[in-house]
Amino acid sequence: MNDSRPNRAGEELVFFDFGPWHGPGELHTHPLTTLMFGFLADTRRFVRATHVHLARRWGARVAVTQVHESAWALALPAGLPLGRFAPLRRINRRLQARLLATKLGRGDGGRLCWLLDWWQIEIAARLHPERLLIDCQDDPEHVFAGNCSRLAEIPGHRAATLAHADLVAAAHPRLLDGLSDGSRRFLPAPNGVSSELLARARQLWPEPEALAGRPRPRLVVVAGEWSFEHRVHHELLAAALAKLEGWTLVLIGVPRSPGRGLATLIGHPRVVALPLQPHLALVPLLKACDVGATPYRRSGGGDAVKTYEYLACGLPVATLSHHPQPFLDPWVTQASSADELADACRNLARTGLAEPERLSALLAELTIERRTQQLLDRLDAIRPPSPI
Repeated sequence: MNDSRPNRAGEELVFFDFGPWHGPGELHTHPLTTLMFGFLADTRRFVRATHVHLARRWGARVAVTQVHESAWALALPAGLPLGRFAPLRRINRRLQARLLATKLGRGDGGRLCWLLDWWQIEIAARLHPERLLIDCQDDPEHVFAGNCSRLAEIPGHRAATLAHADLVAAAHPRLLDGLSDGSRRFLPAPNGVSSELLARARQLWPEPEALAGRPRPRLVVVAGEWSFEHRVHHELLAAALAKLEGWTLVLIGVPRSPGRGLATLIGHPRVVALPLQPHLALVPLLKACDVGATPYRRSGGGDAVKTYEYLACGLPVATLSHHPQPFLDPWVTQASSADELADACRNLARTGLAEPERLSALLAELTIERRTQQLLDRLDAIRPPSPI
């Protein structure tokens, strides 16, 4: 994984993530970003790599953990309570930016800020980075649908980020609609699967004990705890399961204390609910299923990493996404209702995975490591780091 290029001593990476850092083998909700940061740290081209996220605790204490020889994870405090109100949220972000700047120091050799969400510009801009990259993974207007306060901030955050960003990458071309001017500064870059998971998926695995004796076909949904509560369409899944007589629905990543809608779905006798799993531990579970699904209420223009993980494990995919990646058409079927989802699952289970050799070659090209390197190479071409 290590980059063969020499270490560019002096440049510092500050990587803003959705969630906390997790090491290999640990539970993590965002394997894509965890793997991206790990890859960037392993290139050793940065004098220091810092992973930043907002912790769910009040106060002003910054938690620091060393995760690599020259890489650290910083957990910024949430700040003052009631941050759901915009004025307090702005105060908290100023506090977070000040705390982060103090921890990072001057950064004399130049600083690259890598953002994954538009709002992070409120903190990153105060660091005065030499280079700035935003990697758009989802449409914030869908993620924050119903949260008027957060929705009102999006245009300002976009404008501020576009004013500072050297590169704007997006997991799906639709995320660049209305933003791209056609220049090389804007880069559609589809997601993919980790090289390690891809290699693991090529192996044979016994049926996991958690699924032993459960009827097939099996439909599987993998999501993070937040996504299971707020994005997965519980009612539609339940309605589809009612039409899939004899099927088992496998849910992986459910929270310990599910809300009412999710709890109702979990209570179905043909549902197997499993907690969050280490990333690579997903492989035996997925390979013991027949169809994967991404049943999100608001799909936006994102590109779910789970789609690639399902495909890597030999599962065709049914999705509620309005805009699945066109190059995945042979293996991904779109649905918009419980009837369509049930029909898609039956058809996919009957026909299996089409053109497996072609898919295998495609997935080998679409790895998270290759994608991260692609973004780094494009950024270097647009704005090289300052010489030592």
